Amino acid sequence: MAEKGISPDKLAWHLQRNAAAIEVWRGVTKQQRVNFGNNNEAEIRLQANQGNAGMQTYFVEWVSNQAQPLTATLTFEARMSNQVVTSDRILFYRFRTVVVVIGGRDQQWTLDRNQAVVAGTGIFRLARDLYEEGYDVHPFAQDEQRRPVWIATPVARAGSGLAYDEVRAAVDLRHVEHVVAMGFSWGGGAVFYLTRRLDRAARGQIQGENIARAFSVPFTAYIDAIQHGERGVFDLRARRWIPPAENRVPPLTQFHVNYYQQADRDWPFEIRGAPVLGANVNRDVNNPILDAQGRVLWHTMIDDSDQVLGAVRQDFQGRAISR
Repeated sequence: MAEKGISPDKLAWHLQRNAAAIEVWRGVTKQQRVNFGNNNEAEIRLQANQGNAGMQTYFVEWVSNQAQPLTATLTFEARMSNQVVTSDRILFYRFRTVVVVIGGRDQQWTLDRNQAVVAGTGIFRLARDLYEEGYDVHPFAQDEQRRPVWIATPVARAGSGLAYDEVRAAVDLRHVEHVVAMGFSWGGGAVFYLTRRLDRAARGQIQGENIARAFSVPFTAYIDAIQHGERGVFDLRARRWIPPAENRVPPLTQFHVNYYQQADRDWPFEIRGAPVLGANVNRDVNNPILDAQGRVLWHTMIDDSDQVLGAVRQDFQGRAISR
């Protein structure tokens, strides 16, 4: 307060919240909770020479599991003789959409853009972009979702896993209304099984996993999707199993986009996506070539193309709200 000619020790410092939907803590692991009174106000102590050049850090958490309010405001006031000298406020909001992004085989999830660039996991660069736009983004590795198991009960647990658990918690515990799912390669196949299991749970068809609250799936996306965990057919030239493309529309989706390549057809690896009957967007990225550098995009390259990621992002925009 030096610019106002007021010594800090002459001031009282207060935090006000307009809803109990948020809590405030001094530590990142919830140490020293700020105790708001019945009027949702708390006096805090600031020391001018404490910490980093007199700065103190507080952590805010949205704790309400109710549908309302949608927003909450935290106001900071400096007072002298019960008169406000200066103030500032921050608006917080609860998420209304959860975004699930699932990588391909052997891709480790990250929201660090540099790590995604180095690892060549472009699908997670897209996840980071959506995170920075204010969405509640949750990246997953494909092996964190269960694949079909054809032993006693066919596909009995397919689609369950960490992504499925996150969506169930978001809908039933946090009043999230919309679910978005995107995936590359086996991650695309995992999106299919995830949405199918969500559909079954919402219908009460899975014992002990009923999803009580209503939700929608406004958008889903495949990037060269491959059926999750399927061995497919054995290719004599490649001397390996070639998994089939995921060509089924995710259940519940209201708008599905499918970006795929088939340039691998004449190469020994022959891992490639395919058109999806009923998709709102079906695009072979090599016909015509979508990549700005004029490159033919193979399976291992397609999710690293800025143009492919940008196209998916553009398709997504306006189809789901973050708050």
